[in-house]
Amino acid sequence: VEDDMRRSYIPIRFGQAGVVPIIFSSSILLFLTTSIKQLPNANIATRVILDSVNLQQIFYFFTFLVLIIFFSFFYTLIILSPSDIAKNLKKMSSVIQDTKPGVATKVYIRKFILQASFVGSILLSALILIPSILAAALGVHPLSISGITSLILSFSIINDTVRQVLAYRDTRKFLLLAE
Repeated sequence: VEDDMRRSYIPIRFGQAGVVPIIFSSSILLFLTTSIKQLPNANIATRVILDSVNLQQIFYFFTFLVLIIFFSFFYTLIILSPSDIAKNLKKMSSVIQDTKPGVATKVYIRKFILQASFVGSILLSALILIPSILAAALGVHPLSISGITSLILSFSIINDTVRQVLAYRDTRKFLLLAE
């Protein structure tokens, strides 16, 4: 009887936000340091803030981590609205196993999205911060964040291209069988 059931999946990824949190976080930190440097009277407080937002300071790492996690959740919840997903599932007469349609589905999807976003944001933070922390600990020049971001973007583009090629191949096979 289980073979008769039609199963489908909601495509929720761990890194749904991609590199957007990295871009937003680094932009905010860069804006902060640039704004402070432009102040006409550089007093002791200004120097302390500039020194703490330096690439090799613990405050920088902590602030960057918090911003990446925040923007991961923020962007993911904007893109994947649990209310819209639950409403669309209800319109299609689809249900999530062991979950009632409506509010219970919305709560379940929101919980799952938040869990996936948390794991994704931690992995993204690790990809960005571990090389920088190692560079600071070894006393060498910090690795470029844009280099790591470029690698993530390249991998995403390659992955999407492979998916599209496979989908095109499967569509052609289906069309050939239909003829």
